[in-house]
Amino acid sequence: MQRDAYDSAYQKYKIKFTIRSLSLAGHKFVLPQSRIVYPSSMTYFAQRGLLRVGFRTKDRKRYSGINHDVSLQIRKKEALFRVLVKIPLTVRILCPECFGSNIYCESCGGQGTYKGTRNLEVLFEPELMVNDRVYEFELSRFRPDKFIHFKKKILRVKIEILP
Repeated sequence: MQRDAYDSAYQKYKIKFTIRSLSLAGHKFVLPQSRIVYPSSMTYFAQRGLLRVGFRTKDRKRYSGINHDVSLQIRKKEALFRVLVKIPLTVRILCPECFGSNIYCESCGGQGTYKGTRNLEVLFEPELMVNDRVYEFELSRFRPDKFIHFKKKILRVKIEILP
C-alpha cells in the first residue's frame, strides 16, 4: 500500500517535471553581462595575487591554469533554457572617410583603422550546457558588419554551471 502511494506520487512528479522542462526548453534566456568573466584580465590576476614583477601574461595564464578567454557563469536552472550570450569584443574598424588610404586623414589620424567594440552573439542550446566545457570559436568566420573584423582570431569560451 505504501509502495503504491509512493509510485503514484513519483509518477505525478515525473510527469510535472517532464512537462515543465519541455515547456522551458523552447524559451530563450539572455545572460547578464555581470556573469561574463574575463579570467585573463588584470583585475582577475590582481585578486589572486599574480601581478608580481617579472610575470608576463602568458606566464600568469600558465601558472593559474587558465586555458580560456571568457568564462560564462550559468545557473543550473537557467541551463534548461536556450541561453543567448552577448560577448563584447574588441574590433578593428576600417576608417569610413579614407578607407585606410590617406595618411593625413583627420578621422583615423592616418592609421586607416580604429578600435571599437561589438558584441558576438552566441546562442547555446540546453544540451550544450556542460560544466567546465571549453568551446572554441574561430572569429575570422564572423564579421559583425562590413569593413569590421574582430581583433582576436580564436575565442575560447568556458561554461561554468553554478548551483
